[in-house]
Amino acid sequence: MAASRYSTGIIHTINQWKTKLARVQTMISLWISVQRKWMGLEKIFASPDIQRQIPTEAKMLNEVDKTFKKLMQHSSIYPNLLVVVLKESLPETLEQSLSSLETVQRGVDVYLDSKRDSFPFPDST
Repeated sequence: MAASRYSTGIIHTINQWKTKLARVQTMISLWISVQRKWMGLEKIFASPDIQRQIPTEAKMLNEVDKTFKKLMQHSSIYPNLLVVVLKESLPETLEQSLSSLETVQRGVDVYLDSKRDSFPFPDST
């Protein structure tokens, strides 16, 4: 639309929409990344044994879980995508959640590596 020669009268509105749509795209990508990591880790931490083995990571995941569920509840109350995505605190919330989930994933990896080291493979020679 911005390339049209007839857009001069509404170019300001077109630029506002370009900005909004770019933000929507960024937030949806970030949201999907958080959701994917959250879903994978949620399955791992469903076991109380894992929660006892790595309590720091379990606590971090629990905080992200609360935040993510609150975000999903907010989204169901306000089904207008723009209302949810253009909320000022959303980028920080999603970025913090993603960072926490990556920390939890690293903790799980370290835990699994330590368990793997406890059961060495027999020599293949």
